[in-house]
Amino acid sequence: DSPLKGISVHVCTSSHGVSDGLSGRKVKVELESEQLAKEKMEGLVTLHINFSELFSNKKRASCQLAGPLKDLKAFEVCVTLETPLMSEHQCRALNPLSITIRQVRSLPLLPQGQREICRPVYASYQFLQHSRHCTPGKSHACNIRWDDCQVFLLGKISPEFVAEYLRGPPLVIELHDRDRRMDQQPGQVVFGQDITDALHGTHTFSTGLRRKERHSKARDPYGVARLDLSGLLSGQKMFEVTVPILNGPVECKEEGRLSVGGVFDPASKALPHGDYLTSHTELTIVVEITQPLTLSGMPSLVPADHSTKSLTLKRVDSKCPFGRLVYLFSSEGGHLVEKVLCLVNRHNAEALGLSSLSPSLLSAALSTYKLTKDQMSSSRCEVITGFHLWDREYHVIVLEGLSGGLKNVWESLPRHCTQGIISYVTT
Repeated sequence: DSPLKGISVHVCTSSHGVSDGLSGRKVKVELESEQLAKEKMEGLVTLHINFSELFSNKKRASCQLAGPLKDLKAFEVCVTLETPLMSEHQCRALNPLSITIRQVRSLPLLPQGQREICRPVYASYQFLQHSRHCTPGKSHACNIRWDDCQVFLLGKISPEFVAEYLRGPPLVIELHDRDRRMDQQPGQVVFGQDITDALHGTHTFSTGLRRKERHSKARDPYGVARLDLSGLLSGQKMFEVTVPILNGPVECKEEGRLSVGGVFDPASKALPHGDYLTSHTELTIVVEITQPLTLSGMPSLVPADHSTKSLTLKRVDSKCPFGRLVYLFSSEGGHLVEKVLCLVNRHNAEALGLSSLSPSLLSAALSTYKLTKDQMSSSRCEVITGFHLWDREYHVIVLEGLSGGLKNVWESLPRHCTQGIISYVTT
């Protein structure tokens, strides 16, 4: 406790920013403005030291007072280590990945009256299978800086799963600057005072009530930033990017109100969406990893054939059963396109037990065949899918399926036919 004019400072040393890839445990970040108002009134402030940065091979972790508190103008707590927390062997084995939400710029501000009923501004995201992470809440302002670091130990997660995740859709980061406080949400009332009490017990009421409860926690508008992490698979160890903020999905289109049994609830009216695009709102993120993901043990794409006319890429040390085969032919390679499609049809006919059909019936059967739910979710279904795209200059064929089937298609195409084309194989 600090003896400065009765102001007490409590330092919380919880390592809430570290996820080990197994439990995903973390300390819940308190964002309620009522708690902040209470601390400001009573002269009590809690500082949280984020120890997660120490797991990213850094020697210093610190936190400071967000703003003046009575006569206390500034206060900072620093924790410094003489040596890194983890050894080199631990860094190689655990391979920490840190995602730092640096700051947001040009945030459109709400009017003063609406700003007072909203929670502090925060950002949140969910990486891999971990629980959702939230930054500390900050007071509403045009420019807000967090420097919030979250560390993930990729060494405890399957390399194939990490590679598949990084090649997938971008990481979605939500910016919540218009979440209303709990006391501004529709609360409990005495029976008979609510406008929907007349519908109580009816099917219409119960259906609408479930719909209302499902949306009650998500109807506040928010912004969305998308972070592309695929560069980590190319050997990048650190990059800092600034991405634009766009409006998140609209939960309700009827003037921001949710209806119960056809009756509008005036207490559920949400705040308007922020004009992030016109304001040029941007979010800055820093991503850093200890060991490049192209090291041995991590699935990576490396050249297998160094010839200039034909290039094949394949995955190393992979346990993933699925793969992708991409052919790029010139416009004169129409006969090669027919050859590839013929090989795919022959393979699918054997996989589906249709090889006994005549060629005329086989083409119709394959074009109208519908996979069952079990076949679509099975890791043993040998069916190859894909698409064929062409213009006046090139033919592009993309095939996806089990690695064994794609390998058979690739090896069945004569080598002398592959001269002058570029093909990629990820198996």
